[in-house]
Amino acid sequence: MNSSTLPILVHVHIYYKEMWQQLSQKLSNITRPYELYVTMNNPTPEMKDAILQFRSDAKIIEVENLGFDVWPFVHVINQVDLSRYSYVLKLHTKRNVAKRKVSVKGALNGFDVQGVRWRNYLLSFLLTKETFERNLRKLEQCADIGMLCDYRVILKEELRKSKLDKQFSSFLASKGMKRTKFRFCAGTMFIVRPDILKVLQEWNLSSEDFAPSAAGVAQFAHVAERLLGFLVYSKSCKIDHCCSAKRLKIYKMQNLAYRFKCVGWYFYENYVNQGGKHRIKILRIPVWRFPNKPPFES
Repeated sequence: MNSSTLPILVHVHIYYKEMWQQLSQKLSNITRPYELYVTMNNPTPEMKDAILQFRSDAKIIEVENLGFDVWPFVHVINQVDLSRYSYVLKLHTKRNVAKRKVSVKGALNGFDVQGVRWRNYLLSFLLTKETFERNLRKLEQCADIGMLCDYRVILKEELRKSKLDKQFSSFLASKGMKRTKFRFCAGTMFIVRPDILKVLQEWNLSSEDFAPSAAGVAQFAHVAERLLGFLVYSKSCKIDHCCSAKRLKIYKMQNLAYRFKCVGWYFYENYVNQGGKHRIKILRIPVWRFPNKPPFES
């Protein structure tokens, strides 16, 4: 059967129930037939009713509160026949990012992700019906594209010298796979070809793999987030952006402007950290470390 005639598998994981309305609005922009799988932990009758009113044939699955949005996705993938679907679409209720300094470490890929921005970036491939259809055509025309997501959340593999490195490498070694360069979708909302995920089914991961980690050890969900990107490149495919050519030029200009701004931050930084404390640095040297504003500011 031609893959274009097959339905899309859409998985939505709901943790923040108040965000369902936004996600349901985005789902309305899907222009092809699809089957909806919704995972939740402790779903309320009201939440179930809201989902079934939106789509009466939705499959609602209760899952343990493990692995953020990644374990619920793996749980669904383990249950389905991937050959029945043309593409797999993954969504979840990404929370707002607390406002903090936007520096080399405070931004994602050179873009401000504070407030609702990160979630909006991730949902951009469902911005309109036209946007979604354009991206499906891109997948249909380019066989080397294994996954599509927003340009601003496609990150290079930067695991070396990080606490994720050992776990990532050990996991691949346990599966007899060789580590190669790859990119991944930071925030795990994307469209992917189902063939990419067949290896994920072969791994047969369980909830035990996503159990809470000990202190100083990275959550396996963060390792798995990167593994999803690695699988794309292991199939000689790539992750591509879902924006228009015009929008891509704007994003690249914004990214370049951010890089120049980072140079300025080397000389002078004035910000409030995640703990709510005011910090000022000159030439990267802290000169003010108090909870309140410095005396020369009103």
